[in-house]
Amino acid sequence: MMRKAFPGLLFLLAACGGGEEGAEKEAPEASAPQSVAAYPFEGLWANSFTDCSLKPGSAEEAPILITSNRMVGYENECDVTDVTVIDEAAGRYELTRSCMAEGESYEEVASLRISGDTLMFQSSGGSVTWLRCPATEEDG
Repeated sequence: MMRKAFPGLLFLLAACGGGEEGAEKEAPEASAPQSVAAYPFEGLWANSFTDCSLKPGSAEEAPILITSNRMVGYENECDVTDVTVIDEAAGRYELTRSCMAEGESYEEVASLRISGDTLMFQSSGGSVTWLRCPATEEDG
């Protein structure tokens, strides 16, 4: 059904620009410094319209936060209920997610492939490529 895929697509597009004036600027809040991350996909992710200094979820142009148990984007959040390592050497993972986007809940499995600072994300809503936000002095 098309409605099911729509919230997933919203999540994928959450890091896209929208240009909200006066968006809340704060230091990004990661669950842990990147050097302590359990998986290489953990961190803040952006596209060309993203302002990495914004708090994840605070505006359309804010970065996406991915941890081993949570994904946070604009107007959507997902609990990561399972992480499957498909091929660690090739940077391939699957995340089973339980999400809420604009009042709609859905569950799905998303595929991730990480290569250096590039993350390719694919779900029922489509695919998107993000770049890792630069580390800040606070990240250590």
